[in-house]
Amino acid sequence: LLYREIMISRFRDMRERIEQRAVEREKKMGKILTRTPQLLSCALLYACMSMPLFFTANAGALLNNSIAVKLCVILTWLGFIGGALGDFTKTIVKGRAEDSENKLVTEGIFKFLRHPNYSGEQLGWSANFVAALSAILTVVRQGNVTSVYGSKIKITAGLGMSLLGLVGIMFVLMRATTVLEQRQKEKYGENKSYGDWVKSSWAGLCLPGKKSAGTVKKGQ
Repeated sequence: LLYREIMISRFRDMRERIEQRAVEREKKMGKILTRTPQLLSCALLYACMSMPLFFTANAGALLNNSIAVKLCVILTWLGFIGGALGDFTKTIVKGRAEDSENKLVTEGIFKFLRHPNYSGEQLGWSANFVAALSAILTVVRQGNVTSVYGSKIKITAGLGMSLLGLVGIMFVLMRATTVLEQRQKEKYGENKSYGDWVKSSWAGLCLPGKKSAGTVKKGQ
């Protein structure tokens, strides 16, 4: 009895710790299971977004004389560099501002594009997809389709995935652009400098049926 009275509190604490760890494991597993569909959908989207490279990379030297493909590659680089420049500019400008949270960045590339990080990616991914189409047409004209890309089923599947990737990422970027436009209008809508900036800059592609800040401004 003495042993039990001395040790029972320790056994109770041990049991509570074991039970607590079990509950934490269940919660952690629940979070993983809850996030699994999202993670899988993101993985599928990234796979589809990279599929155009299958068509351009496999064509190789056959595209040396394709002006269309070269132009698309240039536009792809311009898009992603523009997006990176937008992020870099925002970081520098907000870092120097006294009130970084309320600072509206209109300098540099933002003078022309209100959301260059989103607009840049829109251009980059679109040009990447068009480059794949141009590569396929170039290979078709040279009569090397099956030797370069394999069966028609493989080509069709690759094109379908490429289109799905483009539609998916464009929806994400257009939605982000639309939301940011609305937030900025709510926050800075009464500011004259914001209105002038909106009139002289482009928001980028927004979701259909959603008015950009510039469109709303004109309608008021």
